[in-house]
Amino acid sequence: MAKPYRAVLFDQDGTLLDTETLSFKAWEGVADRCGVRVPDDVILSFTGSPATRVLATIREALPGQLDGPGQPTGEELMALHAQVWREMRVSGPVPLKGDDLPGMLAALSARGIKLAVGSSSPREAVEENLGRADILKHFDALVCGAEIEHGKPAPDIYLMAAEKLGCAPEECLVVEDAPNGIRSGLAAGIDVAVIPDLVAVPQDLACQCIMLEKIDQVADLIA
Repeated sequence: MAKPYRAVLFDQDGTLLDTETLSFKAWEGVADRCGVRVPDDVILSFTGSPATRVLATIREALPGQLDGPGQPTGEELMALHAQVWREMRVSGPVPLKGDDLPGMLAALSARGIKLAVGSSSPREAVEENLGRADILKHFDALVCGAEIEHGKPAPDIYLMAAEKLGCAPEECLVVEDAPNGIRSGLAAGIDVAVIPDLVAVPQDLACQCIMLEKIDQVADLIA
């Protein structure tokens, strides 16, 4: 049943843009360049997490392969991934999710619904990606990785996004794809709509959310 939400808070990677697939492929590029391979299950485990959590997870998963003599540091591995990912993003168009994402965002704005992005990615990358996709203009606020004390799955990022829009959490709808982001929205006391991407959504989370097949359906949830 549609609700009278005043704002929609979107995750970026894997929700608005099909960048999680590119990020996954970029880790393959990292392995080709430096010989350190991050296992697929480890990559999926930190999808949607802030950089600090990603780095800690990689270090824990790859003992003896990082930070030693003749080995790359964890920070160097992360920097190489960022470089490869950027090369992949700028080599072609930014892939949008849904059938008509720009049209849906424009329609929501025309109805007076405020829009924000809450992303674990750095602001520079978020602005670049959304700008190249020609949808940055639709958002009233951005909250990015380094701008909050605790990243997803903590509620900070979506609480700040709601505050920036001048809305109470119960007046908002979060749109997410990954478990960490879903937990962030739920912890903030915000309704969460989910469009699954690379990572399967556990049943204990799915039963607390509005499950959708594609992002275009978000507009139908707002009275």
